[in-house]
Order: sequence, then structure tokens, then C-alpha cells
Amino acid sequence: MVHFFAKAILRQGLIYYNDEKPQLAITKLKKVAAEYPRTPESLEAVNTARQIYVDTGNVNEYADWVKTLDYVEVSDADLDNTSYESAEKQYLQNNPKGAITGFSNYVTRFPNGIHSLKANFYLAQLYFADGLENNAIPHYEFVVSKPRSEYTEQSLARLTEIHLKKKIMPKPFPL
Repeated sequence: MVHFFAKAILRQGLIYYNDEKPQLAITKLKKVAAEYPRTPESLEAVNTARQIYVDTGNVNEYADWVKTLDYVEVSDADLDNTSYESAEKQYLQNNPKGAITGFSNYVTRFPNGIHSLKANFYLAQLYFADGLENNAIPHYEFVVSKPRSEYTEQSLARLTEIHLKKKIMPKPFPL
């Protein structure tokens, strides 16, 4: 009997998710995870909740919640990837405000994370495009301080452009 209740609540959460009501969906999914732990339904609820948190850009909330579940193993690498995926999704959906928030959260929470190079580069590009060159500088500097990559040349060019515009003597960077 318990199995049917878990399935019913899980389906309600999925319906809310498909109906673009993420908060109601999360409430139902958290209920399944809390009241029916270690069941296939609870694991599906956690996975679906993860996707909703990625879609809405609330991965810090997901990370905090999932750490309270003793039956779900989530590594730092999983959280790193989830956080980056959420920010990148905002970026790819042409939502600069959401992407800036996501990438800022990512580089704060994972300063040397798996995706730190790309996150810093995209964050710098977003700030630069928004006319916030001073905010972009540390992120471009981060990119050029790392071994050469596909982002090095453009980061150096942008830094030079910013420094020339502001008439600031740029820091020397190893090439």
C-alpha cells in the first residue's frame, strides 16, 4: 500500500513539473524523498528534483537538501557538475542575468572546480558584454593565469582592450 502512495505523490510532482510549477513539484518530490526513503520512488524523486533545481538555477538549494538525505551518495564532483550545468543552461538559453548568478555561485563554491576555467571565461564574457569591465578583469586574469587553453587568447585580448580603454598599465602575464 505504501508503494502506491509514494508513486501517486511522485506522479503529482511530475505533473507539476510538466505544468511548469517547479515549487509545487519540489514540495511533492521532497515529500516522497522524506517519507519513503530508500525506495525506487524516492531515488526518482531526488533525480527529478535535481533536474528542476538545474532548470531553475537553484543548485545551492539542491546541494544543501540532498546532503540531508543519508541514503543518497552525492560526491563533490557531482555537485560541481550540477552547479556548472545549471549555470551553463542559463547561458545557452540566452539568460545573461541567470548565467551571471549561476557562474558567480559556481566560481565561489568551486574556485578550483572541474569547470572553473570555462566558468570564469563565460562569466568574464558576460560581464564584458554587460559593460561591467571591472567585474570581468579578475575572471579574465584567472583564465590567463592557467595553462594555455582555447580561452587564453581571447582573454588576453579583452584584458588588453579593457586596460587600454581605462589607461591602466596591464599586469604582465606569462605566455
